Amino acid sequence: MKQYKYVRIKCGAIFTEYLTKKDGRSPRDVIDEMGARGYEFKGTVPVYDFGGKVYEYDMVFETDTDNK
Repeated sequence: MKQYKYVRIKCGAIFTEYLTKKDGRSPRDVIDEMGARGYEFKGTVPVYDFGGKVYEYDMVFETDTDNK
């Protein structure tokens, strides 16, 4: 069986670094951390504002529950 985790990321760069909503980790940091925990990065899901612009996105990670 598959298990999924979602990590919300803010769009918009500050000094060319994209920031997560909670603690300022970059998307690369999140991918490395989740990979070390046995998750595989699967893609992103955009979150739109009322004007139709992407202002956040969810990073989607997958793992087999048998691996845990």
